[in-house]
Amino acid sequence: MLPDPEPFFLRNDLSQKTKLLRSLNGMLRLVKKFKTGMKRSLVGVGISMALWALLGAARSWVIVPRCYQNPSLCLKEKILSIDQYSLGMEHAEADALSTFTQNLSGFLGFLVPLFWTLAEWIRRHCSKQLAWRRILGDLLLFTQASCWNGVGIEFFHLISQRPRPLVYLNPSLRGLTTASYTSFYSGHTSFVACMQVLLCWVLWERKMSSGFLLFFGLLGEGLLIATACLRVLAGRHFLTDVLVGACLGSCIAWILGRTQRFFQLV
Repeated sequence: MLPDPEPFFLRNDLSQKTKLLRSLNGMLRLVKKFKTGMKRSLVGVGISMALWALLGAARSWVIVPRCYQNPSLCLKEKILSIDQYSLGMEHAEADALSTFTQNLSGFLGFLVPLFWTLAEWIRRHCSKQLAWRRILGDLLLFTQASCWNGVGIEFFHLISQRPRPLVYLNPSLRGLTTASYTSFYSGHTSFVACMQVLLCWVLWERKMSSGFLLFFGLLGEGLLIATACLRVLAGRHFLTDVLVGACLGSCIAWILGRTQRFFQLV
């Protein structure tokens, strides 16, 4: 007697339904995780933006133009020996170029993951929905990193109130504005370090080839060194300012990458 084929089809149908249910449950968990991560990132962006704006507005109330009030407090002899080399430098071209390298670093941080995700979608390596989630995740991640970096910069500006190198050349004249007491630490250098470290982190998480990772790593390192040197040449920061800025900017990117990891939610 031939075996009844019905149980086989029933078992096969049950197996397909089980796989489908597991797949749907996995998708639901992924969507829930994505929504939770997005909410947290939006909250982080909102809080960091508000703090950044608040600390920036507090400059006029907190920072005291002590070099203008008492020039004897801003003597060259009181500067660290490692920072003595920064005195006497004031190149307007270097100031403009440092702003360019800073902006270029920001554009690379936002655009490289965007075009990489679009290329993955065009080559059908990811779905349209996945591509949009990655793009949104990267946008929120880099925006939050930029804002928290701004919070750190303004916080240390208010605490240290370190005069810029150009102030020491003529304290009674150049020590009048509050912007002259925001030397520590370098915001340009910190921003470049934060964006480039985070960019390499995202590309590494996206399994980019080692050749591309090496290229963008060297490019980011070049932008960081160039920005730091230009800020010193412009007379805007001391050497210790750019060194600390590079370290703290990298730390902010590392902390956000470890705690948020928003780009891994997809």
